[in-house]
Amino acid sequence: MESWGLERSPFPSFLIPGIILLLVLGVMPVLIGISLLRRHHWGLGERLNLYPDRYWAWTFSLYTGFALIIWIMVQVYWIQDVSIIHLVYFAWGVGIQVVTLLPGVQQRYSK
Repeated sequence: MESWGLERSPFPSFLIPGIILLLVLGVMPVLIGISLLRRHHWGLGERLNLYPDRYWAWTFSLYTGFALIIWIMVQVYWIQDVSIIHLVYFAWGVGIQVVTLLPGVQQRYSK
């Protein structure tokens, strides 16, 4: 018996998507949030920063919003169904993007 929602996905169980979700949308946003508050230097983050005039964690907050939106869109595609929680998390991803792009937030994290 297959697990609900995995029939159309490339994963045989929830283990791998769960690990990805934990790391990309769990641990990483916590580290980004701490870095936004304390301004930690991270060499890899600086190299992956598409906006060199901004602090790397600001850019990674954009990445987090995109990651959440993409995760939800892929999940909806795989399960071929939309529920209210998908809409909530999609809106949350868009909200992350909007707040990150507010002029005051951009100014605060300019180099």
